[in-house]
Amino acid sequence: EETFVDGTLIIDNTPPKEPIMLYPKAGSTVTGQPNLAWEKLADAVFYRLYLGESEDLDEETPIQITASEYQLKDLSQGRWYWRLVAVDWAGNESEAARGYFTIADLDQSQFDVVGFQVGPNPFTPNKDGRREKLVVAYTLRQPGKVRVSIINLAGQPVYEQEFGQLPAGDHQFSWDGTDKNGNPVGTGAYILRLVAKNPTSWGPAVKVQPVFVLR
Repeated sequence: EETFVDGTLIIDNTPPKEPIMLYPKAGSTVTGQPNLAWEKLADAVFYRLYLGESEDLDEETPIQITASEYQLKDLSQGRWYWRLVAVDWAGNESEAARGYFTIADLDQSQFDVVGFQVGPNPFTPNKDGRREKLVVAYTLRQPGKVRVSIINLAGQPVYEQEFGQLPAGDHQFSWDGTDKNGNPVGTGAYILRLVAKNPTSWGPAVKVQPVFVLR
């Protein structure tokens, strides 16, 4: 007796898009063990992360990760290179995202905000799976109270958040492109303003960065 199977064969030769590293930004300096975070790709089944102290990572054993973040630990101070590849269910690999970060001592000699990073900028919170949120990272040299405002070009705050008293060290947060009522803001330019205060300093530490929202 013969058995016939009727079905559809799907051949997928389309690789995922290149991953976008959200934190830390390429070339940045951190003072602790960073939690690497990248944008999750809908067609990626897992990611391969290569990490080493040399720019040539071909001899490094990759770390296979199904999530879109990875907490690093036990890294010494100095420069660390990374390469990140997305892999889909058919085994197609994306182009590799590459970069490096530097781990350094935290200088606590005076109050300040350093290592201020904003990206991706512009970002496109339109639910297409790419550049959906803006990630802001910074380092407090000493403990301080932090407040963030997103201001439109008319000078009106569309989003504000109080983070309260934070310890010295590395911090980050994200903005999804919505206002204080949860409604999407329109396409255009906005000003991100971060203010950190410490009672022992003469004045607040202020960081200002234009950000661009594209719908």
